[in-house]
Amino acid sequence: MLNLSNRSRALFLTVVHVSFVLTTLGFSQIKIQKTIGVQDGLVHPSVKCMFQDSRGYLWIGTNGGLSRWDGLHWLSLQTQDGLPASTVNDIVEDERGQIIVATGAGIAFIEDGVATRIIDESSGLANDNVLAIHLASDEKTYFGTWGGGVSVFHQDTLVTTLREQDGLANGIVMDIAEDSTGTLYFATWGGGVSRYKDGNFIASLNRQAGLVNDHVWSIDFTRSGALCIGTWDGFSLYDNGRFASFKDGGLKNFDVFDTCESASGTIYLATSNGVFTLRSDTLQKVLGVQHGLADPSVRSIFLTGQGQFFLGTRTAGVFVHHPGVIVRWNEQTGLPGKVVTALHQDATGTIYAGTRNHGTVFLDGKALPDTFEDGPDAVGKQVTSIFEDSSGRILVGSFDGGVAVYKDRRLLKILNLRNGLRTNRVQSVHGSQDGTLYVGTWEGGVTLFRNLKYHKTLTTEDGLAGNSVEFVYEDADGTLYFSCPGSGVSRFQQGNFLPPLTAADGLANNSVTSIFQHSGGAIVFGTWGAGLSIWQDGDFENLNVTSGLASNIIYAITGDDSGRVYLNTAKGVNIVQNLNGDRMIRLLDSRNGLGSDSVTGGLFVSSDGRAWIGTADGVTCYDASLDRSNSLPPRAHITGMRLFSQALNGWRKPDARRFTHDQNFLSFDFVGINLGAPERVRLQHRLIGVDKDWIASVDNTVQYANLGDGDYVFEVRARNESGAWSKPAQLDFLLRPPFWKTWWFRAALVLSLLGLAWLAYRVRVSRLLALEQLRTRIASDLHDDIGATLTHIGLSSEVILATDDASKASQHASKIGRLSREVTQTFADIVWSIDARNDTVGELLGRMKDHAHQTLAPAEIAYQFEVSGLDESKALPVDLRQNIYLIYRETITNIIKHSSASAVEISVKNTKNDFSMVVKDNGIGMTTKSASRRGGIRNMHMRAERIGGKILMDNGNGLRVTLQRKAV
Repeated sequence: MLNLSNRSRALFLTVVHVSFVLTTLGFSQIKIQKTIGVQDGLVHPSVKCMFQDSRGYLWIGTNGGLSRWDGLHWLSLQTQDGLPASTVNDIVEDERGQIIVATGAGIAFIEDGVATRIIDESSGLANDNVLAIHLASDEKTYFGTWGGGVSVFHQDTLVTTLREQDGLANGIVMDIAEDSTGTLYFATWGGGVSRYKDGNFIASLNRQAGLVNDHVWSIDFTRSGALCIGTWDGFSLYDNGRFASFKDGGLKNFDVFDTCESASGTIYLATSNGVFTLRSDTLQKVLGVQHGLADPSVRSIFLTGQGQFFLGTRTAGVFVHHPGVIVRWNEQTGLPGKVVTALHQDATGTIYAGTRNHGTVFLDGKALPDTFEDGPDAVGKQVTSIFEDSSGRILVGSFDGGVAVYKDRRLLKILNLRNGLRTNRVQSVHGSQDGTLYVGTWEGGVTLFRNLKYHKTLTTEDGLAGNSVEFVYEDADGTLYFSCPGSGVSRFQQGNFLPPLTAADGLANNSVTSIFQHSGGAIVFGTWGAGLSIWQDGDFENLNVTSGLASNIIYAITGDDSGRVYLNTAKGVNIVQNLNGDRMIRLLDSRNGLGSDSVTGGLFVSSDGRAWIGTADGVTCYDASLDRSNSLPPRAHITGMRLFSQALNGWRKPDARRFTHDQNFLSFDFVGINLGAPERVRLQHRLIGVDKDWIASVDNTVQYANLGDGDYVFEVRARNESGAWSKPAQLDFLLRPPFWKTWWFRAALVLSLLGLAWLAYRVRVSRLLALEQLRTRIASDLHDDIGATLTHIGLSSEVILATDDASKASQHASKIGRLSREVTQTFADIVWSIDARNDTVGELLGRMKDHAHQTLAPAEIAYQFEVSGLDESKALPVDLRQNIYLIYRETITNIIKHSSASAVEISVKNTKNDFSMVVKDNGIGMTTKSASRRGGIRNMHMRAERIGGKILMDNGNGLRVTLQRKAV
């Protein structure tokens, strides 16, 4: 053992890269998984109330207006939108699905996101400042007001007003509740809780009767029938005629604004001092600023069906908390280092964590001085590995200081250059089953120690695949695996090297970052850039982003007793279930509460089954046992319908969904609501009679063009993160047949044909002439656009047949494939251009938008498409529509091939006299020399002349191509 002075001993204890029992520490834990604020779409950060309606939407009342949230999209209403006042005090929903909102200036009724009518003092309301709403079992609505008592309405008619002279304890009514017998309870400010039964007031619940305080904020009933009463100074529970009051334990001198009961029967209290729980008469503070609440004043609390709490605060918006599932520690809670690079649990249950640049200076929750000194025996700050050997010694490897060995929190020894290591850059530390210590280093091979004394070093000269060893792992059979970046994985068994595992054997690539043996026996390799390799029975199976992984960069792997495999990736943590069967891969990231999407090599599963994850912002602990499968499917809704891209007013009414045959360009908007995990909702849609099966929806919208006449039903369904599907939301509509398909027209047609027979010859001649012109134009297009390409294909085919150069043949084969795709697209465009069903402005614009989306998006070129002055239902001549589209297509093709642009602006405008199409990119422009070599540009000018137009090109700050002609 080293002979250390007291000062040096203190120094080494200071740099123990760890040692804190996270579950029992005195410092705080971050328990908030998500924050919803103004930056996300909330209308105002001061939240007063929350309510989820029957369709699944969450309504949030604030001091600045009303917001509706479906998990992804926001709708906000303020005074300019018809809300009587900005302050929203309460929200309910009636049996007709109307949202009723209590504001500081009356009552607003909301239908389909629109304020339809107002009730205020002019309608008989006792006071415009309404604090509470209750829809009672007697089919009346009770409005609690500020100073005016309770106004009772039946539908929109005032029935009576309950005031202090009628027996109400106080005219300021903060909340209203009703028990199973129909007794109404009015929470008053200064008079306790008034009770009202069969038209009469009965004895109040007040301080004299045992209530903790007469200034009452909120009242609510538990499932067992107990009354929760939140007051200005504490909390009371009234059950079977008896009070249990709670003022100490953190509630004294603090307000209790709202209450909520969990599925387990725990009562949650939203207070001005954070969130408390009450269970079995035990009061405990569970959330405060030290746990991630930016504002401890929680005014409203709402519990989802998945067990998540939404907490509305006075100044900082809404916070989401899922008890126990995610807990975090970072610099704000006391960690000295932000980036946690190594994690380990010893036999006593102590959790060790190492950081990138600060070591870890926590011991039993107390911070020790973060002191480092230079010198041959200094312990490094950059922790890479922590391991406990069979003797209970903790070995801490660092990338700049070798290996520090601790026993009973005392430094025993430092293994570095002075006693056997070839370099102090330690990547991984592992103690084998026979007691040998293996130290993997950067460019120094693997050094073996026995009884902390140098034994030998393994390098490439001994059979090691590479001298840089990033990870050392031992499987159940005692075989050791050394990952050598760029050289694969070496295997070491009973003192001998086995053949390495490399990409040639099926390994995803040769840069392996982590290794783990699954409970089913498979060895799992995480790679840098190629995903995951599963090696079993001598065969490899590889998983990557196309298989469902978040990233192909894997930093660390571990697993639990249930067979889950955890992967720290470059984009969060993947959890793989059923690795050897019908596997499911889910993602844990910052949207679920992970400290950061940037994770590290720190990862392990503790003895209680929780996963501990090192991130770029501290440590995150995830309890999969509490993150249960969500059996509640999302709620799927069709939220809008558009005709020719224009919003259809009143579309919910069946009469508004009856269209003529030429109104056949329809779009539908839809949503799936799952507030617990909105980003994981998956949507599918289908149009019965058109779509053969369900179609996955990338966006929350879909459009259908060229629909024939008939009855249709559009359906959409949603799936949650656990695979539960909702019932389909349905919308029926009708396209009436054209008049020529009706019986009366057909009868008239027969009679008319008898009188018009003599015109048949002239009509036939006219049609033949038109057909000949069409054939000529098609032949020209086929010759110009397809003939040359086919010639190139033929030449490339001959080259392939004539050459023995495999590389050259491969190049020409690729060229044939590309040219074939271009011919197919060109042919499709020609067929589209001569199809009479497409002869409208709307069809042309739709085709142009589709082409932009299909070509620019894969090329990672952003685009904007603007249209003005065009009647989308107006018919266009075939040649005009064809040439406009082909000019447009050629312009887009030139941008993709030649411009190096990142953005494109497309504008189509029509005025009284002129029509213009402008396509502008931000690319490198076009030189005169390159322009002269592009036959496509000559074709564009030729096509413009065919339709009486001209092409203008502005070659400054990118390229601007303009087609001008007379109005269409």
